[in-house]
Amino acid sequence: GEVVRAELKFNPKTVPATHKEKCFVSFSVYKNVQWPTEKTVFFIRHGESKWNEAEHKIKKEGALMTGAAAMASQRDHALNDIGIEQARALNRRWKATRDGRDIKSDDVPKGMSYGEEPTTEDEKAFFEAELIYSSPLTRALQ
Repeated sequence: GEVVRAELKFNPKTVPATHKEKCFVSFSVYKNVQWPTEKTVFFIRHGESKWNEAEHKIKKEGALMTGAAAMASQRDHALNDIGIEQARALNRRWKATRDGRDIKSDDVPKGMSYGEEPTTEDEKAFFEAELIYSSPLTRALQ
């Protein structure tokens, strides 16, 4: 099919200000194929990685930290302790939602802002997803 590159538009009410960089997605368009007119796509970003932590330190301290060059030469950075807790909290949150339980404050990952709460329709669509894709990188699988 024909490859199309599209910029994603983020809803400012649901995306934290720190995550509003431009994002592009490439996909193929197949002509003369009958497809559903609408699909819902959920993007879930991995938690904070060791690379993200290093970037924060570099920006804060204004100097390269020891090992930053070695980290920059790699692409598969694991989650740091904060990222692991963020992943665990997200896991608790979606399980509470799935089971119809109230979401507790410890179900919300530290340092994360969700903006508006998802609607019942959003939750239903999330739990009825036809496909789930995941990056094979360590930080996405942890």
